[in-house]
Amino acid sequence: MKKLLILPILCILFVSCERTVYVDRIIEKPVPKIIKDLEVPTGSWQYTNEPNNNYYFAEIDMPEITKNVYDNALIVTYIEVYNSHNTSSLIPLPSVLHKEEKLSGGNWVRYTETIECQYYVGKVRISVTYSDFQPVNPDPGTIHFLMKIML
Repeated sequence: MKKLLILPILCILFVSCERTVYVDRIIEKPVPKIIKDLEVPTGSWQYTNEPNNNYYFAEIDMPEITKNVYDNALIVTYIEVYNSHNTSSLIPLPSVLHKEEKLSGGNWVRYTETIECQYYVGKVRISVTYSDFQPVNPDPGTIHFLMKIML
């Protein structure tokens, strides 16, 4: 008899629960923000050349990242890709791209390129890692980034 009462009680408990409803909110005052165009040109990349952990990186001075910004802001970095029809696309970091390339001997090679961003007070570090951890010739090339800092 007790087992028969458990099922109706559980049904009542689950049906009576309220769902949280989230409401879109309009922010009355503008959010302070900084938008920075960053570019790492070919030849500016450094290579770690360490055993079992090789990657390219570039450090960029960013005086906009103060201790207050570091502690309190939302910082989002994107790769800016220029499309053939005079538009651009933003890819948020970290970005993992699977690529295929034809070698000089006619063979195809598949690999993964991972691009990520680290920031700290006064600097930004962009890293590019290839799945085989081997250097490429030339380096990753010129890559455009867009950083948005919202306080």
